[in-house]
Amino acid sequence: MKEIIDEQMVMDEKEQLAITRIQKFSKIAKTMGLEVHLGFSGGKDSQVCYDLCKRAGIPFKAFFNHAFESNITLRFIKENYPDVIWRRDYKFGFIQNIWKTTNPSFLLYK
Repeated sequence: MKEIIDEQMVMDEKEQLAITRIQKFSKIAKTMGLEVHLGFSGGKDSQVCYDLCKRAGIPFKAFFNHAFESNITLRFIKENYPDVIWRRDYKFGFIQNIWKTTNPSFLLYK
């Protein structure tokens, strides 16, 4: 039982440290005239980062770059994270996006 309590105290300390770091980062961004943006996929890591930003009480925008996610993922994000901003680049397809980001000569062949 004591191990469980000690483990919970360590987790609480880690969460508070993460929140403090997010708050510091937000202050730095604000002094530089920048906004805090969070890349959001709907996965567990994104959910934790989103929750930590909310708990830190900072202004931030979360963006979801929609590409080939399942309908289950899309519905989950819509229902549970309605303030997440959806983005999708229709200009290029999946393979073309990979090619243009790894091959600078792609710009010559538009």
